[in-house]
Amino acid sequence: MDPNEGPGSVCEMCGLNEIACGLPARVVRLSGTPRIVRRLLALGVRPSTTCEVLGRTPGGGPIHLRAGSVHLMVRASEAAEVLVQPTTEESDEHVLPVL
Repeated sequence: MDPNEGPGSVCEMCGLNEIACGLPARVVRLSGTPRIVRRLLALGVRPSTTCEVLGRTPGGGPIHLRAGSVHLMVRASEAAEVLVQPTTEESDEHVLPVL
């Protein structure tokens, strides 16, 4: 990714920390230390899962995201270890069905 581009730029495959808020992305690969990979897997961040960045704290702090139906906060450095591909498909996993 070009260093002049900020969070929210469209990329083919990039770290989760570079995805714009509200843009769905599919997890492609997890990297980093085994401890971080185990933690992310336990929290539901797995390959082929759809993630969405819901918010960011100022100054490069934690990132609020939704992975599947789970909401979690991860450090920006950990989010950078999650390689994702932006998607255009809308996920309705968080929407309750009409009864």
